[in-house]
Amino acid sequence: MLKVVLRNVLEYDIKTAYEIFKPMHDNLSYSDIDSKVEHLRKPRYPDFKSFKEALDQINIFFIVNENEDRVVGYIILDVLNHGPAYINEIMVEREERKRGYGKKAIQVLIEGLKEDKDIEVLRVISATMATDNFYSACNFRYIAGDIYEYRLK
Repeated sequence: MLKVVLRNVLEYDIKTAYEIFKPMHDNLSYSDIDSKVEHLRKPRYPDFKSFKEALDQINIFFIVNENEDRVVGYIILDVLNHGPAYINEIMVEREERKRGYGKKAIQVLIEGLKEDKDIEVLRVISATMATDNFYSACNFRYIAGDIYEYRLK
């Protein structure tokens, strides 16, 4: 059985987080989300300095395959003061996709967020049909535009 845990990225493993983050982003193209488009996407954090600075404002969690004690991806979460939480990004290594890591990580994230009495809603902006299907399969409901949400309370 697949066992997935989320683990905070701590100060001492920021370099490791970036080493995981960078290759996942360096070769991302829009064809990853739309097979008709081939050009490369601009990385969200193009270098280590911008990545490290961003960590002061965001929450990043490693997605860990607990059976093998191996990091297979990450989730970036924005939590607004007394408002909803947003999945800014979820990424699973290309070789590990379609094995249940993303869905399991979302389930673990939701269970953790339910414990926070100030967060009532988890939202995400979904840009493609594939991610629409993914979030629907994770029991998010369509709100409007590209926004999906999961009611925690």
